[in-house]
Amino acid sequence: MKALVVEPSKVYRQMYQAMLETHQIEVIFTSTGSEALQQLEKNRFDIIYAALHLNDMKGTAFCEAFHERFEQYQTPIIMVTSDNDPAITAEALASGATEIFHKNNFADISNYLATFVDRVAQQNKLCGNILYMEDSAAIAQHMIYTLEEMGFTISHHTTAEEGLSALAEGRFDLVLTYWKEK
Repeated sequence: MKALVVEPSKVYRQMYQAMLETHQIEVIFTSTGSEALQQLEKNRFDIIYAALHLNDMKGTAFCEAFHERFEQYQTPIIMVTSDNDPAITAEALASGATEIFHKNNFADISNYLATFVDRVAQQNKLCGNILYMEDSAAIAQHMIYTLEEMGFTISHHTTAEEGLSALAEGRFDLVLTYWKEK
């Protein structure tokens, strides 16, 4: 697994490093939202931690930029702040953060990570061959990524004719398609 931590504080970076290493998670650190977005252009991450207050933008702006540029990714973004204002929590969640934690409550942050790691491990226990028919490249890319992350092998076809031919030739555990009513 791989994590991106967007945190300007060296002290908190060290805390994240220790926490993530406990779970054998590779970590890349950035101190600004811009650097984080550049990293996301080059790397895929399983989880992202972002401080609310970054050197170049608010963490909420980073969340919004992430979701605009990488909408096909289902990566959880954990926002961390030293603020206690409920309005900030609402703003963070509205911007696309998955969770928001107070920086002083690192035990909750660590517990969330442990639960996340367990959930990913359970998802990765799935396996099977899926015949997937989808003509939209954007939808197919997202669905294929999601299913492969879960452990499935995908045979993707853009037409029903191709899919039926593959079905006759192959062995599949599931056929996945959509119904478009006229």
